Amino acid sequence: MKRLVCMFWGLFMFITFNAFALNANHEILGMWRNEEGSRIIEFVQNGAVFDAIIRKAENPSLVGKRQISGLKLTGKDQYDEGMLHLFKRDKTAKCSIKMVGADKIEIKASIGLMAKSQIWVKSK
Repeated sequence: MKRLVCMFWGLFMFITFNAFALNANHEILGMWRNEEGSRIIEFVQNGAVFDAIIRKAENPSLVGKRQISGLKLTGKDQYDEGMLHLFKRDKTAKCSIKMVGADKIEIKASIGLMAKSQIWVKSK
């Protein structure tokens, strides 16, 4: 009986934690623009992961496409395990994002040993 109570308690805590995590107000959600101001992406929550959809681009055919997919919240202000889609090169890169302030994020992308990072700011 004690084992059954512990099992139900564990299940209750698991469901409660996941419901809280899915309903949390994530700072990453919303519109962000790059350093040059030439691209705006919108981060949206897709279940337990986060995706970035292009909302403004120098090439209109990119609007509506996913720039980043599969980001997971791995710590306070840290998102990892995402894929950055490089449309000009027809490649993908590993991607992580760190909140560096209320209105700034650092996006890091890497392919093999090569890595690059950019600061994006919240778009109003």
